[in-house]
Amino acid sequence: MAEVTYRHIQAGEEEALHVLVMRAFDEFVAPDLPEGGREHFNEYASPTRLGAPERQRETVVAVSEGRLVGVGRVGRRNEVPHIDLLFVEKEMHGQGVGRELVRRLLEIARESDPAAERVTVNATRYAVPFYSRLGFAPVGEEQTVGGIISTPMEVALTSMSKELDYRELARDRDALAPDGSEIRLLSETGRGSMVHCTLGPGEVSVAVAHRTVEEVWYFLEGTGQVWRKHGGEERVVDVAPGASLSIPVGAHFQFRTTGDRPLRFVIVTMPPWPGDDEAYPVAGYWERA
Repeated sequence: MAEVTYRHIQAGEEEALHVLVMRAFDEFVAPDLPEGGREHFNEYASPTRLGAPERQRETVVAVSEGRLVGVGRVGRRNEVPHIDLLFVEKEMHGQGVGRELVRRLLEIARESDPAAERVTVNATRYAVPFYSRLGFAPVGEEQTVGGIISTPMEVALTSMSKELDYRELARDRDALAPDGSEIRLLSETGRGSMVHCTLGPGEVSVAVAHRTVEEVWYFLEGTGQVWRKHGGEERVVDVAPGASLSIPVGAHFQFRTTGDRPLRFVIVTMPPWPGDDEAYPVAGYWERA
């Protein structure tokens, strides 16, 4: 997975961002809209408005291999912080880009208004499940304004402290792990994070090690094997539902499925997963196709 970096919009990027926004809008939003909706949004998201100097500190972009792949903005609406214009290129869906953009926008909201208690968003039909996974809740019925169909949602900034975090397992993956497995985010606290991991039938993960975190795995479905090497000890174990194991900091590990069903398990990471550069490749036990 290519590295993704995040920063504020820079002068001269507004045309490319407009193309990105409208490409995503046309595929995922426009098909549901009444006549005139696209034209209204195209004006709202014009290059001039995207690149407005007074909005640069409120706009975060995602960049991968020198190309803009995502954007989001947080301003104010009805006297509270409000997120809009959150779009990610289709090929980057499921890799955590949208989630990271929202996280950074919430930080901007906190910094710009320390007294703010909530952040709002008008989520399109396609985006409602995404925002729900991040803790946003509907605060009104679906509405049509200016030809745009959306549901008003909000999240309490205090809830983002993770003290009383609540998540439901997502249908679509949130990210691809550095080892190649599918990751769906679950709850986390300041001292640990939890995810649901899936490796498809016949697949072998990339062998990696972690720089700073340790993990505990609990297996839910399927059968497989896990190789671990740490210090002077090396071990391959068979895993099935009900099995658990640990991954110490710095341990080399790799896993594979051995049955005709996906291997699914829960991972608890301590401290919380810091980012993709936490993992680095190592020589593996099994060859990958």
